Amino acid sequence: MKRKTPLVIINIILLSLTLQLHTKTHVLIIGNGDYEDHAIRDLPGALEDAQKMKETLIQLEMANEQDIQVINNLTMMSLKINILEFLKKSGSTY
Repeated sequence: MKRKTPLVIINIILLSLTLQLHTKTHVLIIGNGDYEDHAIRDLPGALEDAQKMKETLIQLEMANEQDIQVINNLTMMSLKINILEFLKKSGSTY
């Protein structure tokens, strides 16, 4: 039996953007586990995975805690806004 997979759905975006600026790493971790569309199954572990990713980056000294932003369960519009704000804050030229 073939396994059904949703059409272009990103269940979890972990470490979606990492920017190296002046030897400083800025990280945006996105954990989406709750979906309004009932055709998409919720992912109860997504938020925990996002938090574990943050802890791992800190433990491995890949980024400082104050330079890691974790956002969870956003709508598409809020997600776009948060990514743009992250890029501006990080000094990226997008």
